[in-house]
Parts: sequence; structure tokens; C-alpha cells
Amino acid sequence: MTAEQWLPLLALGALLGACGQMTRVVVGVTKAKRDNPATPLDLQQLLVGLLIGAVAGVLATMATTTGTATNPAGGLDAKALMGLVAAGYAGADFLEGMAGKLGQTKPPSSPPTPTPPPPPPSST
Repeated sequence: MTAEQWLPLLALGALLGACGQMTRVVVGVTKAKRDNPATPLDLQQLLVGLLIGAVAGVLATMATTTGTATNPAGGLDAKALMGLVAAGYAGADFLEGMAGKLGQTKPPSSPPTPTPPPPPPSST
């Protein structure tokens, strides 16, 4: 397949992945507002989440597309499209989890604190 054939498929995958992530956002915001109505919406986190969902959708599209030069969208039926939405929903969890694990640094280990010596025996 050529780049001109891949580009619309990848754009569709990104859009559907972002839709899957948006579903996840709606569930999360609803739960947060129910628990604490004063919770503000973090737009930066929202945009990063949508981008992660889009990436998950693109990766799923690349992994599942069976198109050919004559039929670029070959095999993309309704079930496959819902699969891309699900990839955006679940893939965002996977990618955020991996990013969190890769971004964590261990705190510097401090030497163990020595135990104080026992008190001298009393001579009374």
C-alpha cells in the first residue's frame, strides 16, 4: 500500500482511538464529579489522554489492517471499527501505565542508619 492509501486509514484509527479515550474520560469525569462536585477538569491531562488514545488507535490500525493496493480498507467492517475504539479505550491504559513505569525513578538509597550501642550496664 502507498502512503496515500495509509494516511486516511491511520487518520481514521487516530480518530476512533481518541473516541475510545473520550469514552474513558466521560466515565472518569462522571465518577470524579459524583465523588467531589468541585473537582476541576484538567485540560492538559485531557489533551494528553486524547493524544494517547489516538496513538493507540493508530497502532491498532497498523496491526489489524489487511488492505491491499486495490482495496486499502480491506477488512474494516463495523466490528473492526469498534475494535479500534476499544483499542483507544484500553490502549490508553496500557500506554499510560508503561509511561508511568518508564518515567519513575527510584529515590536515591540512603545508607542504613546505624543502631545505637546498648547502654552501659549499671554498677549499682
